[in-house]
Amino acid sequence: METAASVKRPPAITGICVVGALGVIALAWLAFSGGLYGAPDWYPPYLAASAIVGVTALAGLFLMRKWGLMLYGGLFVVNQLVLLATGLWSIQAALVPLIVIIVAARHLGAMR
Repeated sequence: METAASVKRPPAITGICVVGALGVIALAWLAFSGGLYGAPDWYPPYLAASAIVGVTALAGLFLMRKWGLMLYGGLFVVNQLVLLATGLWSIQAALVPLIVIIVAARHLGAMR
């Protein structure tokens, strides 16, 4: 059985998790700050839930678990659909998460 110490985390995954954690903090602040003028009433709670799922996915990635990547990918799809439905979608909203998915997927073989 593999232990946590036997699976070496690549620096790219560590960087993704650190930067992602900062992004989740910013997302949570945005959700609770009241700074979303003109957004639908359901959007701040959605952002808060998205932040919780996002930090869970990043924890899975940090632990080198496949479910972390799958959860991140699922969150990406849901977020893109929500952005499309609200008319807020842009290529910039998709580009960074896609890069994260591609980089993390390159290390899928090392994940448990």
